[in-house]
Amino acid sequence: MRFSPLGSTLLSLLIVVIGSVSGTLAQDSEDRFSIHGQLKNETAYRFVDPTAFTKILNIARLEARYFPTSSFSVTAVLRTYYDAAYDVQKIDRIAPRKSSRTILSQNLTAEQIAALRIDNLREVEIRQKETELKEIYADWSFRRLDLRFGKQIVRWGVVEGARVTDEINPLDFQEFILREIQDRYIPLWMLKADMYYFDPYAIEILWIPELKGHQPASKGSEWEQFQLLENLKEPSQNLPNSEWAIKVSKPVGSWNVSGSYFYTWDDFPSSFRTVFGLGEFGVSPEVAFRPRYERLHIFGGTFTGPLGQVVLSGEAAYVAGKYFGTLFGRFNPVTGVVDGGNTLQLNLGELQRDYAKYALSADFRLFKTDFSLQIQQQYIFAYQPEIIQDRFDTILGAFARQEGLYGRLTAELLLIYFINDKEIMIRPKGTYQLTDAFKIAVGADIFEGTIGGPLPGEFHFAGFFKNNDRVYLELIYSF
Repeated sequence: MRFSPLGSTLLSLLIVVIGSVSGTLAQDSEDRFSIHGQLKNETAYRFVDPTAFTKILNIARLEARYFPTSSFSVTAVLRTYYDAAYDVQKIDRIAPRKSSRTILSQNLTAEQIAALRIDNLREVEIRQKETELKEIYADWSFRRLDLRFGKQIVRWGVVEGARVTDEINPLDFQEFILREIQDRYIPLWMLKADMYYFDPYAIEILWIPELKGHQPASKGSEWEQFQLLENLKEPSQNLPNSEWAIKVSKPVGSWNVSGSYFYTWDDFPSSFRTVFGLGEFGVSPEVAFRPRYERLHIFGGTFTGPLGQVVLSGEAAYVAGKYFGTLFGRFNPVTGVVDGGNTLQLNLGELQRDYAKYALSADFRLFKTDFSLQIQQQYIFAYQPEIIQDRFDTILGAFARQEGLYGRLTAELLLIYFINDKEIMIRPKGTYQLTDAFKIAVGADIFEGTIGGPLPGEFHFAGFFKNNDRVYLELIYSF
């Protein structure tokens, strides 16, 4: 179980607070404690050559809650997992290099593998097992104020799956965006205050002293799309570098609207780079990277409400201070002096631009089926051609869900179409509730598109994984 120095300090503080509150109680607490959890097996089989069981993941999740008083509670969520796929298959079959000349160890004998020393030659990072305290927080309730302090997940936004205003917690890309919310979002230590002093306005304030960015998938794994560069400069964990957020919401008739501001760090570090030695005969240019996290200002707003038989939801955000990656060699060279001689130097990598993003969804029921249609778009202001991303980037989504057999059988279909790159992600799923505690699900994850171009950073979001199409089986027991 791992904690950062800041996390250990905040956990110690939380334990002291819990102890002081609990220590004042003389009442029997037998009925003040609740516990529930889930045991789950996720088995996935990639049906694109080389075929393989890519995960046989066994997960145990335990959530305990203690109520010392009616206005105070403590919640802890423990998660542990073990992936048995690595016990039954070689790593280069689970996460192969996608090339026609790839040598797979399952085609060789044990003696050949030992002689060639090719078992995990690429040094693929393996995350086979882990136990972690996912969340731990304390709740205080007052007449017009609710406080939550601890390691937690806070979700903003009203359009499901759209990261427009829902930017509070970073993401774990270990399995792309295919994991459930509770495993995809990375909990952070923070203080959340919900205030109701100015009825009908509700005010939510966040103070986030723990700084974390997006976590990439394991190095060399089948879901690796980006990695953090070496010598990454991370901001110090101190009060001036804390993240702050505020959201004000208000009901307007049957609608609910909100406005928000988030002073944060970009969860993707900017990869500044400098090229030395250009134009020198017989000398190969050298590239120096200076990656670092940058501050962002995010101004957002949301609305949701009924329009006849349709529920409309929308959100928008203006992001100031974002650095966008650029294509190589588009800037004018700057003459410099290196080791007493003249050379050419290019300062490349990023352009700072503001951008806007927005999403709209429509939810309705038709033919006994629940439908959700949505559109997301991003627009970069003061656009220049060397920016890798397009000026406009548009995504369409459609979701359908139908129940049968008196609610025991559920069929779902999710389609996400990336217009700019003409790629699509298709996720059909069927779930059958065998008992109140046990259910079984089968589904597939299918990607269509192109992997990407040859330029640095020019990869496609879904098409990048076109060779990872898979089917899966889930067994879930809840208690």
